[in-house]
Amino acid sequence: MAKDRITIWGTSFKKIADEAQLLAHYKIITSHDPDQKITFITKPRTEISKNYPQIKITPFSRPLAAIRALTSSRLLVISGGPFFDDPPQLLKTGILISLAKLLRIPILVYGVTVFPIQTWWGKIGYRKLLSQVNTIYVRDRVAFECLINIGLDPGSVKVGTDPRNLLDPAQPARIREILRGEGIDPERPIIAISTRHFDSHMPAWVKNTHGYDDGLASRAGTVIARSLNHLSNLGQLVLIPMHPDMEEDLQTAAAIRNQLDDPKKLIVLGRRFSLAETLGIIAASDLFITARVGSVLFASITSTPVLAIAYDQRTVELMEELGMQDFVFGWRLLDEQRFYDAALFLLQNRKKIGDLLKLKSSKLREKAVADSLHYHDLLNTAR
Repeated sequence: MAKDRITIWGTSFKKIADEAQLLAHYKIITSHDPDQKITFITKPRTEISKNYPQIKITPFSRPLAAIRALTSSRLLVISGGPFFDDPPQLLKTGILISLAKLLRIPILVYGVTVFPIQTWWGKIGYRKLLSQVNTIYVRDRVAFECLINIGLDPGSVKVGTDPRNLLDPAQPARIREILRGEGIDPERPIIAISTRHFDSHMPAWVKNTHGYDDGLASRAGTVIARSLNHLSNLGQLVLIPMHPDMEEDLQTAAAIRNQLDDPKKLIVLGRRFSLAETLGIIAASDLFITARVGSVLFASITSTPVLAIAYDQRTVELMEELGMQDFVFGWRLLDEQRFYDAALFLLQNRKKIGDLLKLKSSKLREKAVADSLHYHDLLNTAR
């Protein structure tokens, strides 16, 4: 059978940041070969199917279809954040890598991050599986350290740049149209928001690796909301949906509104927009407050001053790389006055900070382009 397809697998691709990973791979591959057939093994998402009908998606829940796609592939790519302590996830990794090896299909691990692997079975399993792949490019230093900690040879893991740096926002005219449609004045300051849950719904991996405490989580959410209450006098508060499901964003909005003197001052976008549109909305904002490492990257791409709440070291690492280390706060130790003062400084120095971020973003994009050449090399050798 002629192998004319590239198969890509990562995690769920449910969040907007996951969608960005999918599109970064799509852009790299099609820039090399516009007619290349690509299959993503992931759960179908209405947003992706609507915005990118040319992308073929096969869910892992249909194993025969997923196996059929891999059988006809000349390259298996693993992306996102797929390696973590979870038996089903380890099993999926094992099935794909083992089948690819059986079919003599090259395996590229590219643009991944890695969560701490702490179980004995996780360390042994991922070490054995990842030692069989052709090339590993991680997107942050934290991922490199996690893989070395499970016993991989340091020489087999390369630290690259996040491929999402290659993505671009939609045109300003389209963004102004969206903002006006959502009741937002493009001519007035915009304070964009994209936080996570600061309650019992906090992701399990955070709870397991960052000493979760109900009281600390609740306090962090209160500090953020109170700061936003003060900032609401300086600009339009706009919550950008980025959770896997809109209901999660509405829960976040409700928690923030409970602390606002005027709950109507928080505008929640009516739906999750495409990745390019989301980037454009962030680009049109004067300040972006987020607790997502992917959103910090979006702020870099769009040269938007960003105030980050860090779940883990990945966010701190990226903020340091952007020269924004004074504007990242650990979620467990948020101080309301310091948080507000930092936000106010970024608003008052929007142009200066934006210009600095533009320089940093340009360098990260250059690195991402250079890294993508290695991707192209493997595409050529896998023909």
